[in-house]
Amino acid sequence: MSALQKQLLLKAGENVFEEGDKGDSMYVVSQGQVQIHRGSSNGRVVLTTLGEGEFFGEMAIVQNTKRTATATALCDTTLMEVPASELDELMATKPDFGARMIRELVHRLWETSDHLVGEREKLGIVLATERIING
Repeated sequence: MSALQKQLLLKAGENVFEEGDKGDSMYVVSQGQVQIHRGSSNGRVVLTTLGEGEFFGEMAIVQNTKRTATATALCDTTLMEVPASELDELMATKPDFGARMIRELVHRLWETSDHLVGEREKLGIVLATERIING
């Protein structure tokens, strides 16, 4: 761990960051679990639960934007914090980390695309049913 990376110790229920916060670091789960969720008009929508070895928070630092979701520790959790300023160096000095990160991002994109197709199919069935009912 470099001088800029640090470990964070969180208690169950503690937020790492909240939707809308400035994103200046990403995190790797060393121990414990983190739930990623967003607010919606229907309440909380859980996007995923992450465990040991998994990372999150990269979207805000790669895009230099605000957090798009809230991250909450589900139990006592230890995280490694990677500041945005150090991400390029980490990927250059640990190419396996960069490759793993790319594979995971592609996997997440595939899951999102698959979910979107499923939601569109459901919507198509609903619309077709409404057309049949309403004539």
